[in-house]
Amino acid sequence: MSRTDMTLGVVTVIMLVTLVSVPVVPVGTPHTGVLAVSQQHVTSAFPFQTFQRDMNVTTFVSPDGSRDALWQLLLSARQSIYVEVFGINNPYILDLIHEIHDARPGLDIKFLLGWNSIGYYSTNDYVANNLTQLGIPVRWTSDTEFTYAHQKFVIIDNKTTVVHAGNWAKTSFPEAGKKANREWSIAMTDGVVTAFYRGVFDYDWDNGIPYDPVAHGTGSPLSYSETSSTYPRPFSEPGHFSGDMRVTPVLSPDTSLQGILYCIRAARYTLDIQIPYFTNYGDSGAVDQIVDEIVAAKQRGVTVRVITEEGAKPDVEAVAQELGSHGIPVVYQDERWFSAEHNKGIIVDGRTVMISSINFSDGSITENREAGVIVEHSGVAAWYQDVYDFDWGIGDAGNSDEVNLYWTPNIPTSSDTINVTVYGHMLYPDIEEVVLGVKIGSGAWTNHTITPNVYDSDEGDPENYFYEIAPQPDGTNITVVAYVRANGVWHKSHEMTLFVRNSMGAAVTVDHPDDIVYEYGSTGHSITWTPSAANASHYVVTRNGTVVASGAWDGSAVTLSVEGLGLGTYVYVLFVNETGGASATDTVTVRVVDTTPPDITGPADLCVTRGTTGHRRTWNVSDPCPANYVILLDGEEVDSGSWVSGELTLDLDTLALATGEHTLLLTVWDSSGNSATDSVNITVQPSMMDIAIYVAIAVVGVVVALVVMKMKKGR
Repeated sequence: MSRTDMTLGVVTVIMLVTLVSVPVVPVGTPHTGVLAVSQQHVTSAFPFQTFQRDMNVTTFVSPDGSRDALWQLLLSARQSIYVEVFGINNPYILDLIHEIHDARPGLDIKFLLGWNSIGYYSTNDYVANNLTQLGIPVRWTSDTEFTYAHQKFVIIDNKTTVVHAGNWAKTSFPEAGKKANREWSIAMTDGVVTAFYRGVFDYDWDNGIPYDPVAHGTGSPLSYSETSSTYPRPFSEPGHFSGDMRVTPVLSPDTSLQGILYCIRAARYTLDIQIPYFTNYGDSGAVDQIVDEIVAAKQRGVTVRVITEEGAKPDVEAVAQELGSHGIPVVYQDERWFSAEHNKGIIVDGRTVMISSINFSDGSITENREAGVIVEHSGVAAWYQDVYDFDWGIGDAGNSDEVNLYWTPNIPTSSDTINVTVYGHMLYPDIEEVVLGVKIGSGAWTNHTITPNVYDSDEGDPENYFYEIAPQPDGTNITVVAYVRANGVWHKSHEMTLFVRNSMGAAVTVDHPDDIVYEYGSTGHSITWTPSAANASHYVVTRNGTVVASGAWDGSAVTLSVEGLGLGTYVYVLFVNETGGASATDTVTVRVVDTTPPDITGPADLCVTRGTTGHRRTWNVSDPCPANYVILLDGEEVDSGSWVSGELTLDLDTLALATGEHTLLLTVWDSSGNSATDSVNITVQPSMMDIAIYVAIAVVGVVVALVVMKMKKGR
């Protein structure tokens, strides 16, 4: 054998040894991926909660006194100002923040602006950049949690919360003599109530996006120009109220629908709504529920009025026609003195008022961040009632054939003379005759010609006609209707009912059972309220805004089973009232949780011979809310997916396991994120073929060694 042949033989043997020594690679390649564990979404992060508080309240509206009231509130800050608002384009407010910062540089100021706010893209960027340069932190509200962050509220010194219907815009807080929107605002000074809104601010701040001038832009400087107006601002003086009040914060997407429906369902005599528009009507969503409840209020005898903006959205006309078909008058906001109807307010029975940023659109109610409040206090409600009545008197008739009417006081007592006014605004100056029809109780109609009883409207035109009804006994219902002849054509208003009531009803009380937390699938859970009233009438219970129980109430306890619920948070609201119209409510939150991990019964460890088939490992897994699983082989994922209670099997044949020790680890999750694991050891022994190969390798190794040794000796 030549030296070359010997060398080639050695190389060949070494290659063979190397080849047969390579570890066996499994034929089945494990797939990789990220395991997505399903988490239970909490339906109400901020539940419907009512606070009974002895507190101070300041009421103000735009354009009248909004600028001065907001300035005074901000200038009063001594510790902190936290602003969460959809948009800012008012340079005077920005100047004020600079003044406050310069005067009190240690003041803790934070701004949370609406991300991607329609109409405020550039101005919000400018404000964010301006404040950031001043050293004030600015964030955008979450761009994933909310379609729009449309809220408008301010927290001052952690004791006063200010809720606006409008943005920090020139048309919300105008300078003197300038034109602006109709909008309501309220400032509530109370530590407990403010703590609720502070919790909302902190939540939104923590989830917010820090402003970045490079990524987000710096916008364009704000304009100081405004449009002049002759509006006399009759409500320039804010209202100040103190005393015991029921206060219920309202938020989108958490509790807006519930709050709106609560107000509408509580109405027994009068329901006044002022809203910029209606959208999404006819799609069986939140707005349809609201319209249905407005109609239901009318059908149970409530006098309903709606102020909106003509042509603001496509569905306004459709809703106006629907409400009009049920005898509900709709008035369009006056455009002579106001830029727009931008208020979102509800007044119930002259004693409950809702101030908010919430529009009547499905998105505003269920997708946006919105903020509002319901205040139950006759003085506070009466202040806004005067503003509403003013707007009603100068508004354009909508579906009332160009004639509207109303009266003062809204709910007269038996000692009040009732002044009914017919508004001829739409028909002036062509009015020829005005007649008021009056029906007292179930009596006959009496028509009164009131053409001579004319006086100037707030706009200075002789277009309002009045008639005085003498005081009537307590409990009397009076129906009125107006007829106006203009250019030879008679126009008729809707019939409307006014109620003579010395009292809104005897006191109604209701206790507050503890909130409930129970394990999913457990039984024996119920809520029992113990309300009381001298003349009990009926009750309604809602769950997350939907009626789940109702009926006549005889004054006894109201018990409701809350079993069989899915995982999540449920807000139950009890409403009880007495025959005179007085009512009371209570809210109980029920949380259904799952704190129990899934149950796994694992298979035994296994020893197999490599190359054999028919091997499986089966686990018995169970949980009432199964979600996902993953199986790891020696730390690498080999299977994953969703599971159901029962057997979960892995076919080992697909893994082509190499000889040696292996560990299978199964982890299962339920929908609440609870997990359980089980491991199985798999020992893979070599087959007879493997042993033969090992022997051959050993023999070859010996031969190679001998050859090498012989070559060394021959040198």
